[in-house]
Amino acid sequence: MTDHLAAATAGGDAALARARELQVRIAVVVLDRAMAVTAVQRMDGAYPSTFEVARAKAHTALNFGAPTSALAERIVPANQAALQGVVPQLMFVPGGVPIRVDGAVVGAVGVSGATAAQDHDCAEAAAARMSAALAG
Repeated sequence: MTDHLAAATAGGDAALARARELQVRIAVVVLDRAMAVTAVQRMDGAYPSTFEVARAKAHTALNFGAPTSALAERIVPANQAALQGVVPQLMFVPGGVPIRVDGAVVGAVGVSGATAAQDHDCAEAAAARMSAALAG
């Protein structure tokens, strides 16, 4: 079993590798189960706002234990706005994915900088790598 920091770094590397394949520039933020930032990676040329947006996506995925892509479809816009009024860190845009080990949520990854679908794709790559690393 790998520790969370090593797994977070490996997950970030997987997201960046996928971003290079897609020819996009992103930022990746990994949170542990306590919502503390464990790792951040930002590609040269990524928009300045990508860190904050990626962190918000990770926060949302961890809070709800679901990918932000699913939440964006499941929670109607009026309810999204109401939730954001109470918890401003929530972001219902694809690119946030929970990290699961043996079915339990142990953290989340958020990606920002590309299209919503590309952000989600990169986040999925990170979450898969992290889950595998943490499972042993």
